[in-house]
Amino acid sequence: KFLRIEKLDVEPKEMEQIWLNGSDEDLRRFIAYSRRDAIIALELLTTLKLMEKYVEMSKASGSLLQDIVNGGQSGMIENLLMRRFRKYDRVVSSKPDSELADERFENASELKGGAVLVPEKGLVEDVIILDYKSLYPTLMMAYNLCYSTVLNKENISNSEEIIKAPFGNGKFVPATIKKGIVPEILEELLNQRIEIKKKMKKSSGSERDLLDAKQYAIKILLNSFYGYSGYQRARLYDLRIANAVTSFGRENILKTQNVINSMNIEEKELHVCYGDTDSVFISVKSNKKLSIEKAKEIGNTISKEVTKNLPKPMELLYETFARRGILVAKKRYAMWIFDEDKDGYTDKLKIRGIETVRRDWCNLTSSTLRTILDLILKEGKVDEAISLANEKVQKIKNFNISTDTEMLEDLMLSRRYTKGINSYKNKQPHIQLVERMKNRGDVTPSIGDRIQYIIIKGKSGGRKGKKDLFVNRAEDPNYIKKYGIPIDTEYYINKQLLPPLLRIFEVLGGNKEIQEKIELKEKNQKTLEDWK
Repeated sequence: KFLRIEKLDVEPKEMEQIWLNGSDEDLRRFIAYSRRDAIIALELLTTLKLMEKYVEMSKASGSLLQDIVNGGQSGMIENLLMRRFRKYDRVVSSKPDSELADERFENASELKGGAVLVPEKGLVEDVIILDYKSLYPTLMMAYNLCYSTVLNKENISNSEEIIKAPFGNGKFVPATIKKGIVPEILEELLNQRIEIKKKMKKSSGSERDLLDAKQYAIKILLNSFYGYSGYQRARLYDLRIANAVTSFGRENILKTQNVINSMNIEEKELHVCYGDTDSVFISVKSNKKLSIEKAKEIGNTISKEVTKNLPKPMELLYETFARRGILVAKKRYAMWIFDEDKDGYTDKLKIRGIETVRRDWCNLTSSTLRTILDLILKEGKVDEAISLANEKVQKIKNFNISTDTEMLEDLMLSRRYTKGINSYKNKQPHIQLVERMKNRGDVTPSIGDRIQYIIIKGKSGGRKGKKDLFVNRAEDPNYIKKYGIPIDTEYYINKQLLPPLLRIFEVLGGNKEIQEKIELKEKNQKTLEDWK
């Protein structure tokens, strides 16, 4: 992906046998494989400039380099906070013990998530996407949310000077009385990042790479303060602050929605069709097709108007334009977007929450879904998308183990083997497979390996003639090929391929024109309803 270098292929279960009993040729192949892996690891470190980023995160937070590589973000935040608290003669709590951390985990439901507006499901066209700039850090700055400004007494009067969170019991002293330590740190970090980004525009080569690593380190820190306040193992865990951040976020996105829906730019109807924590999706309706340049112009006009209504330093900025999109549910959508670059615009699919990359789906599901989204979003060809779904279903139904070996790879599932067999409380398909391989005398995967498997047909049997349990039907692909074992085609159709496809087609059915197309198609071929 990043290096355009192929890994050499040696199956994990082959390695021990090659090392112990392999021929000269086997050993050469194994050594070449190992050498290539070492080279790729080093190339990733240098090409992705990971060392530079780790070093800059260490400098920005005051943490040891090994703690950056091996630790989490909470350690970096605590290092920053402890230094700054000391400056103001304040003491930071000690780390919570296991009992206190477990107690906090039990109260995790009290932490409310970010604002997500209910999407208007279906196909949308000409969508302008705007993003809040550093949403949570700027919220904490705007409302002075900090451990040093939160009011602990319950009987504090609701004076107009006190900042009251829309949700939860958080009350805070305004910055006019006492500026918080966290907002002070955030302001410094944000200003540093702005300055670094200005310098980046005038720099090139290694100087620009170094500046990029610096701004990246600061970005990570900026975005970690909110999560830290709700992290159960944090020294300064405080749900009042975490809930205040998300509740002010919800309040502001609703205000933003109202401002945009009331706007009218050049006789174009604007409507917020979805909002996702720090993004706002605006549908633009006009008599003629909207150009990308015009969309950017309208987006910047909206940005200025909304920002005027936000507390400083919050900003809503134009992000990108989508010619077409599908809204499926909260945090589930696909958009055909156009990003500006030095050569003009590049287009790509922006997919969130839809099963194109999840490892618990086989490759056939991911690739089919991706092609169908391309057909619908880039070409507007819903009929062809439905036909493609038909073709894939028929292909699985007609699967032949002796001739369709290439397709077998597309049907593979994989799970990581993380601990010994006896450590798993519940039966799982890949663990049952490891046990069978062990009993058969096959070379078994090692702990830490990713196990690939295929779901095969169950056998009838037992006192009541019931089929094999699903967990017992995972099988090694090589074993399947060797003995010609039939796969469970119904599982791959009904549990793998159709669920994500139907979710797409069902929301498209909300559009009358598309519904008619689907119904028209259904008269001439096997229907989506039948597949269900």
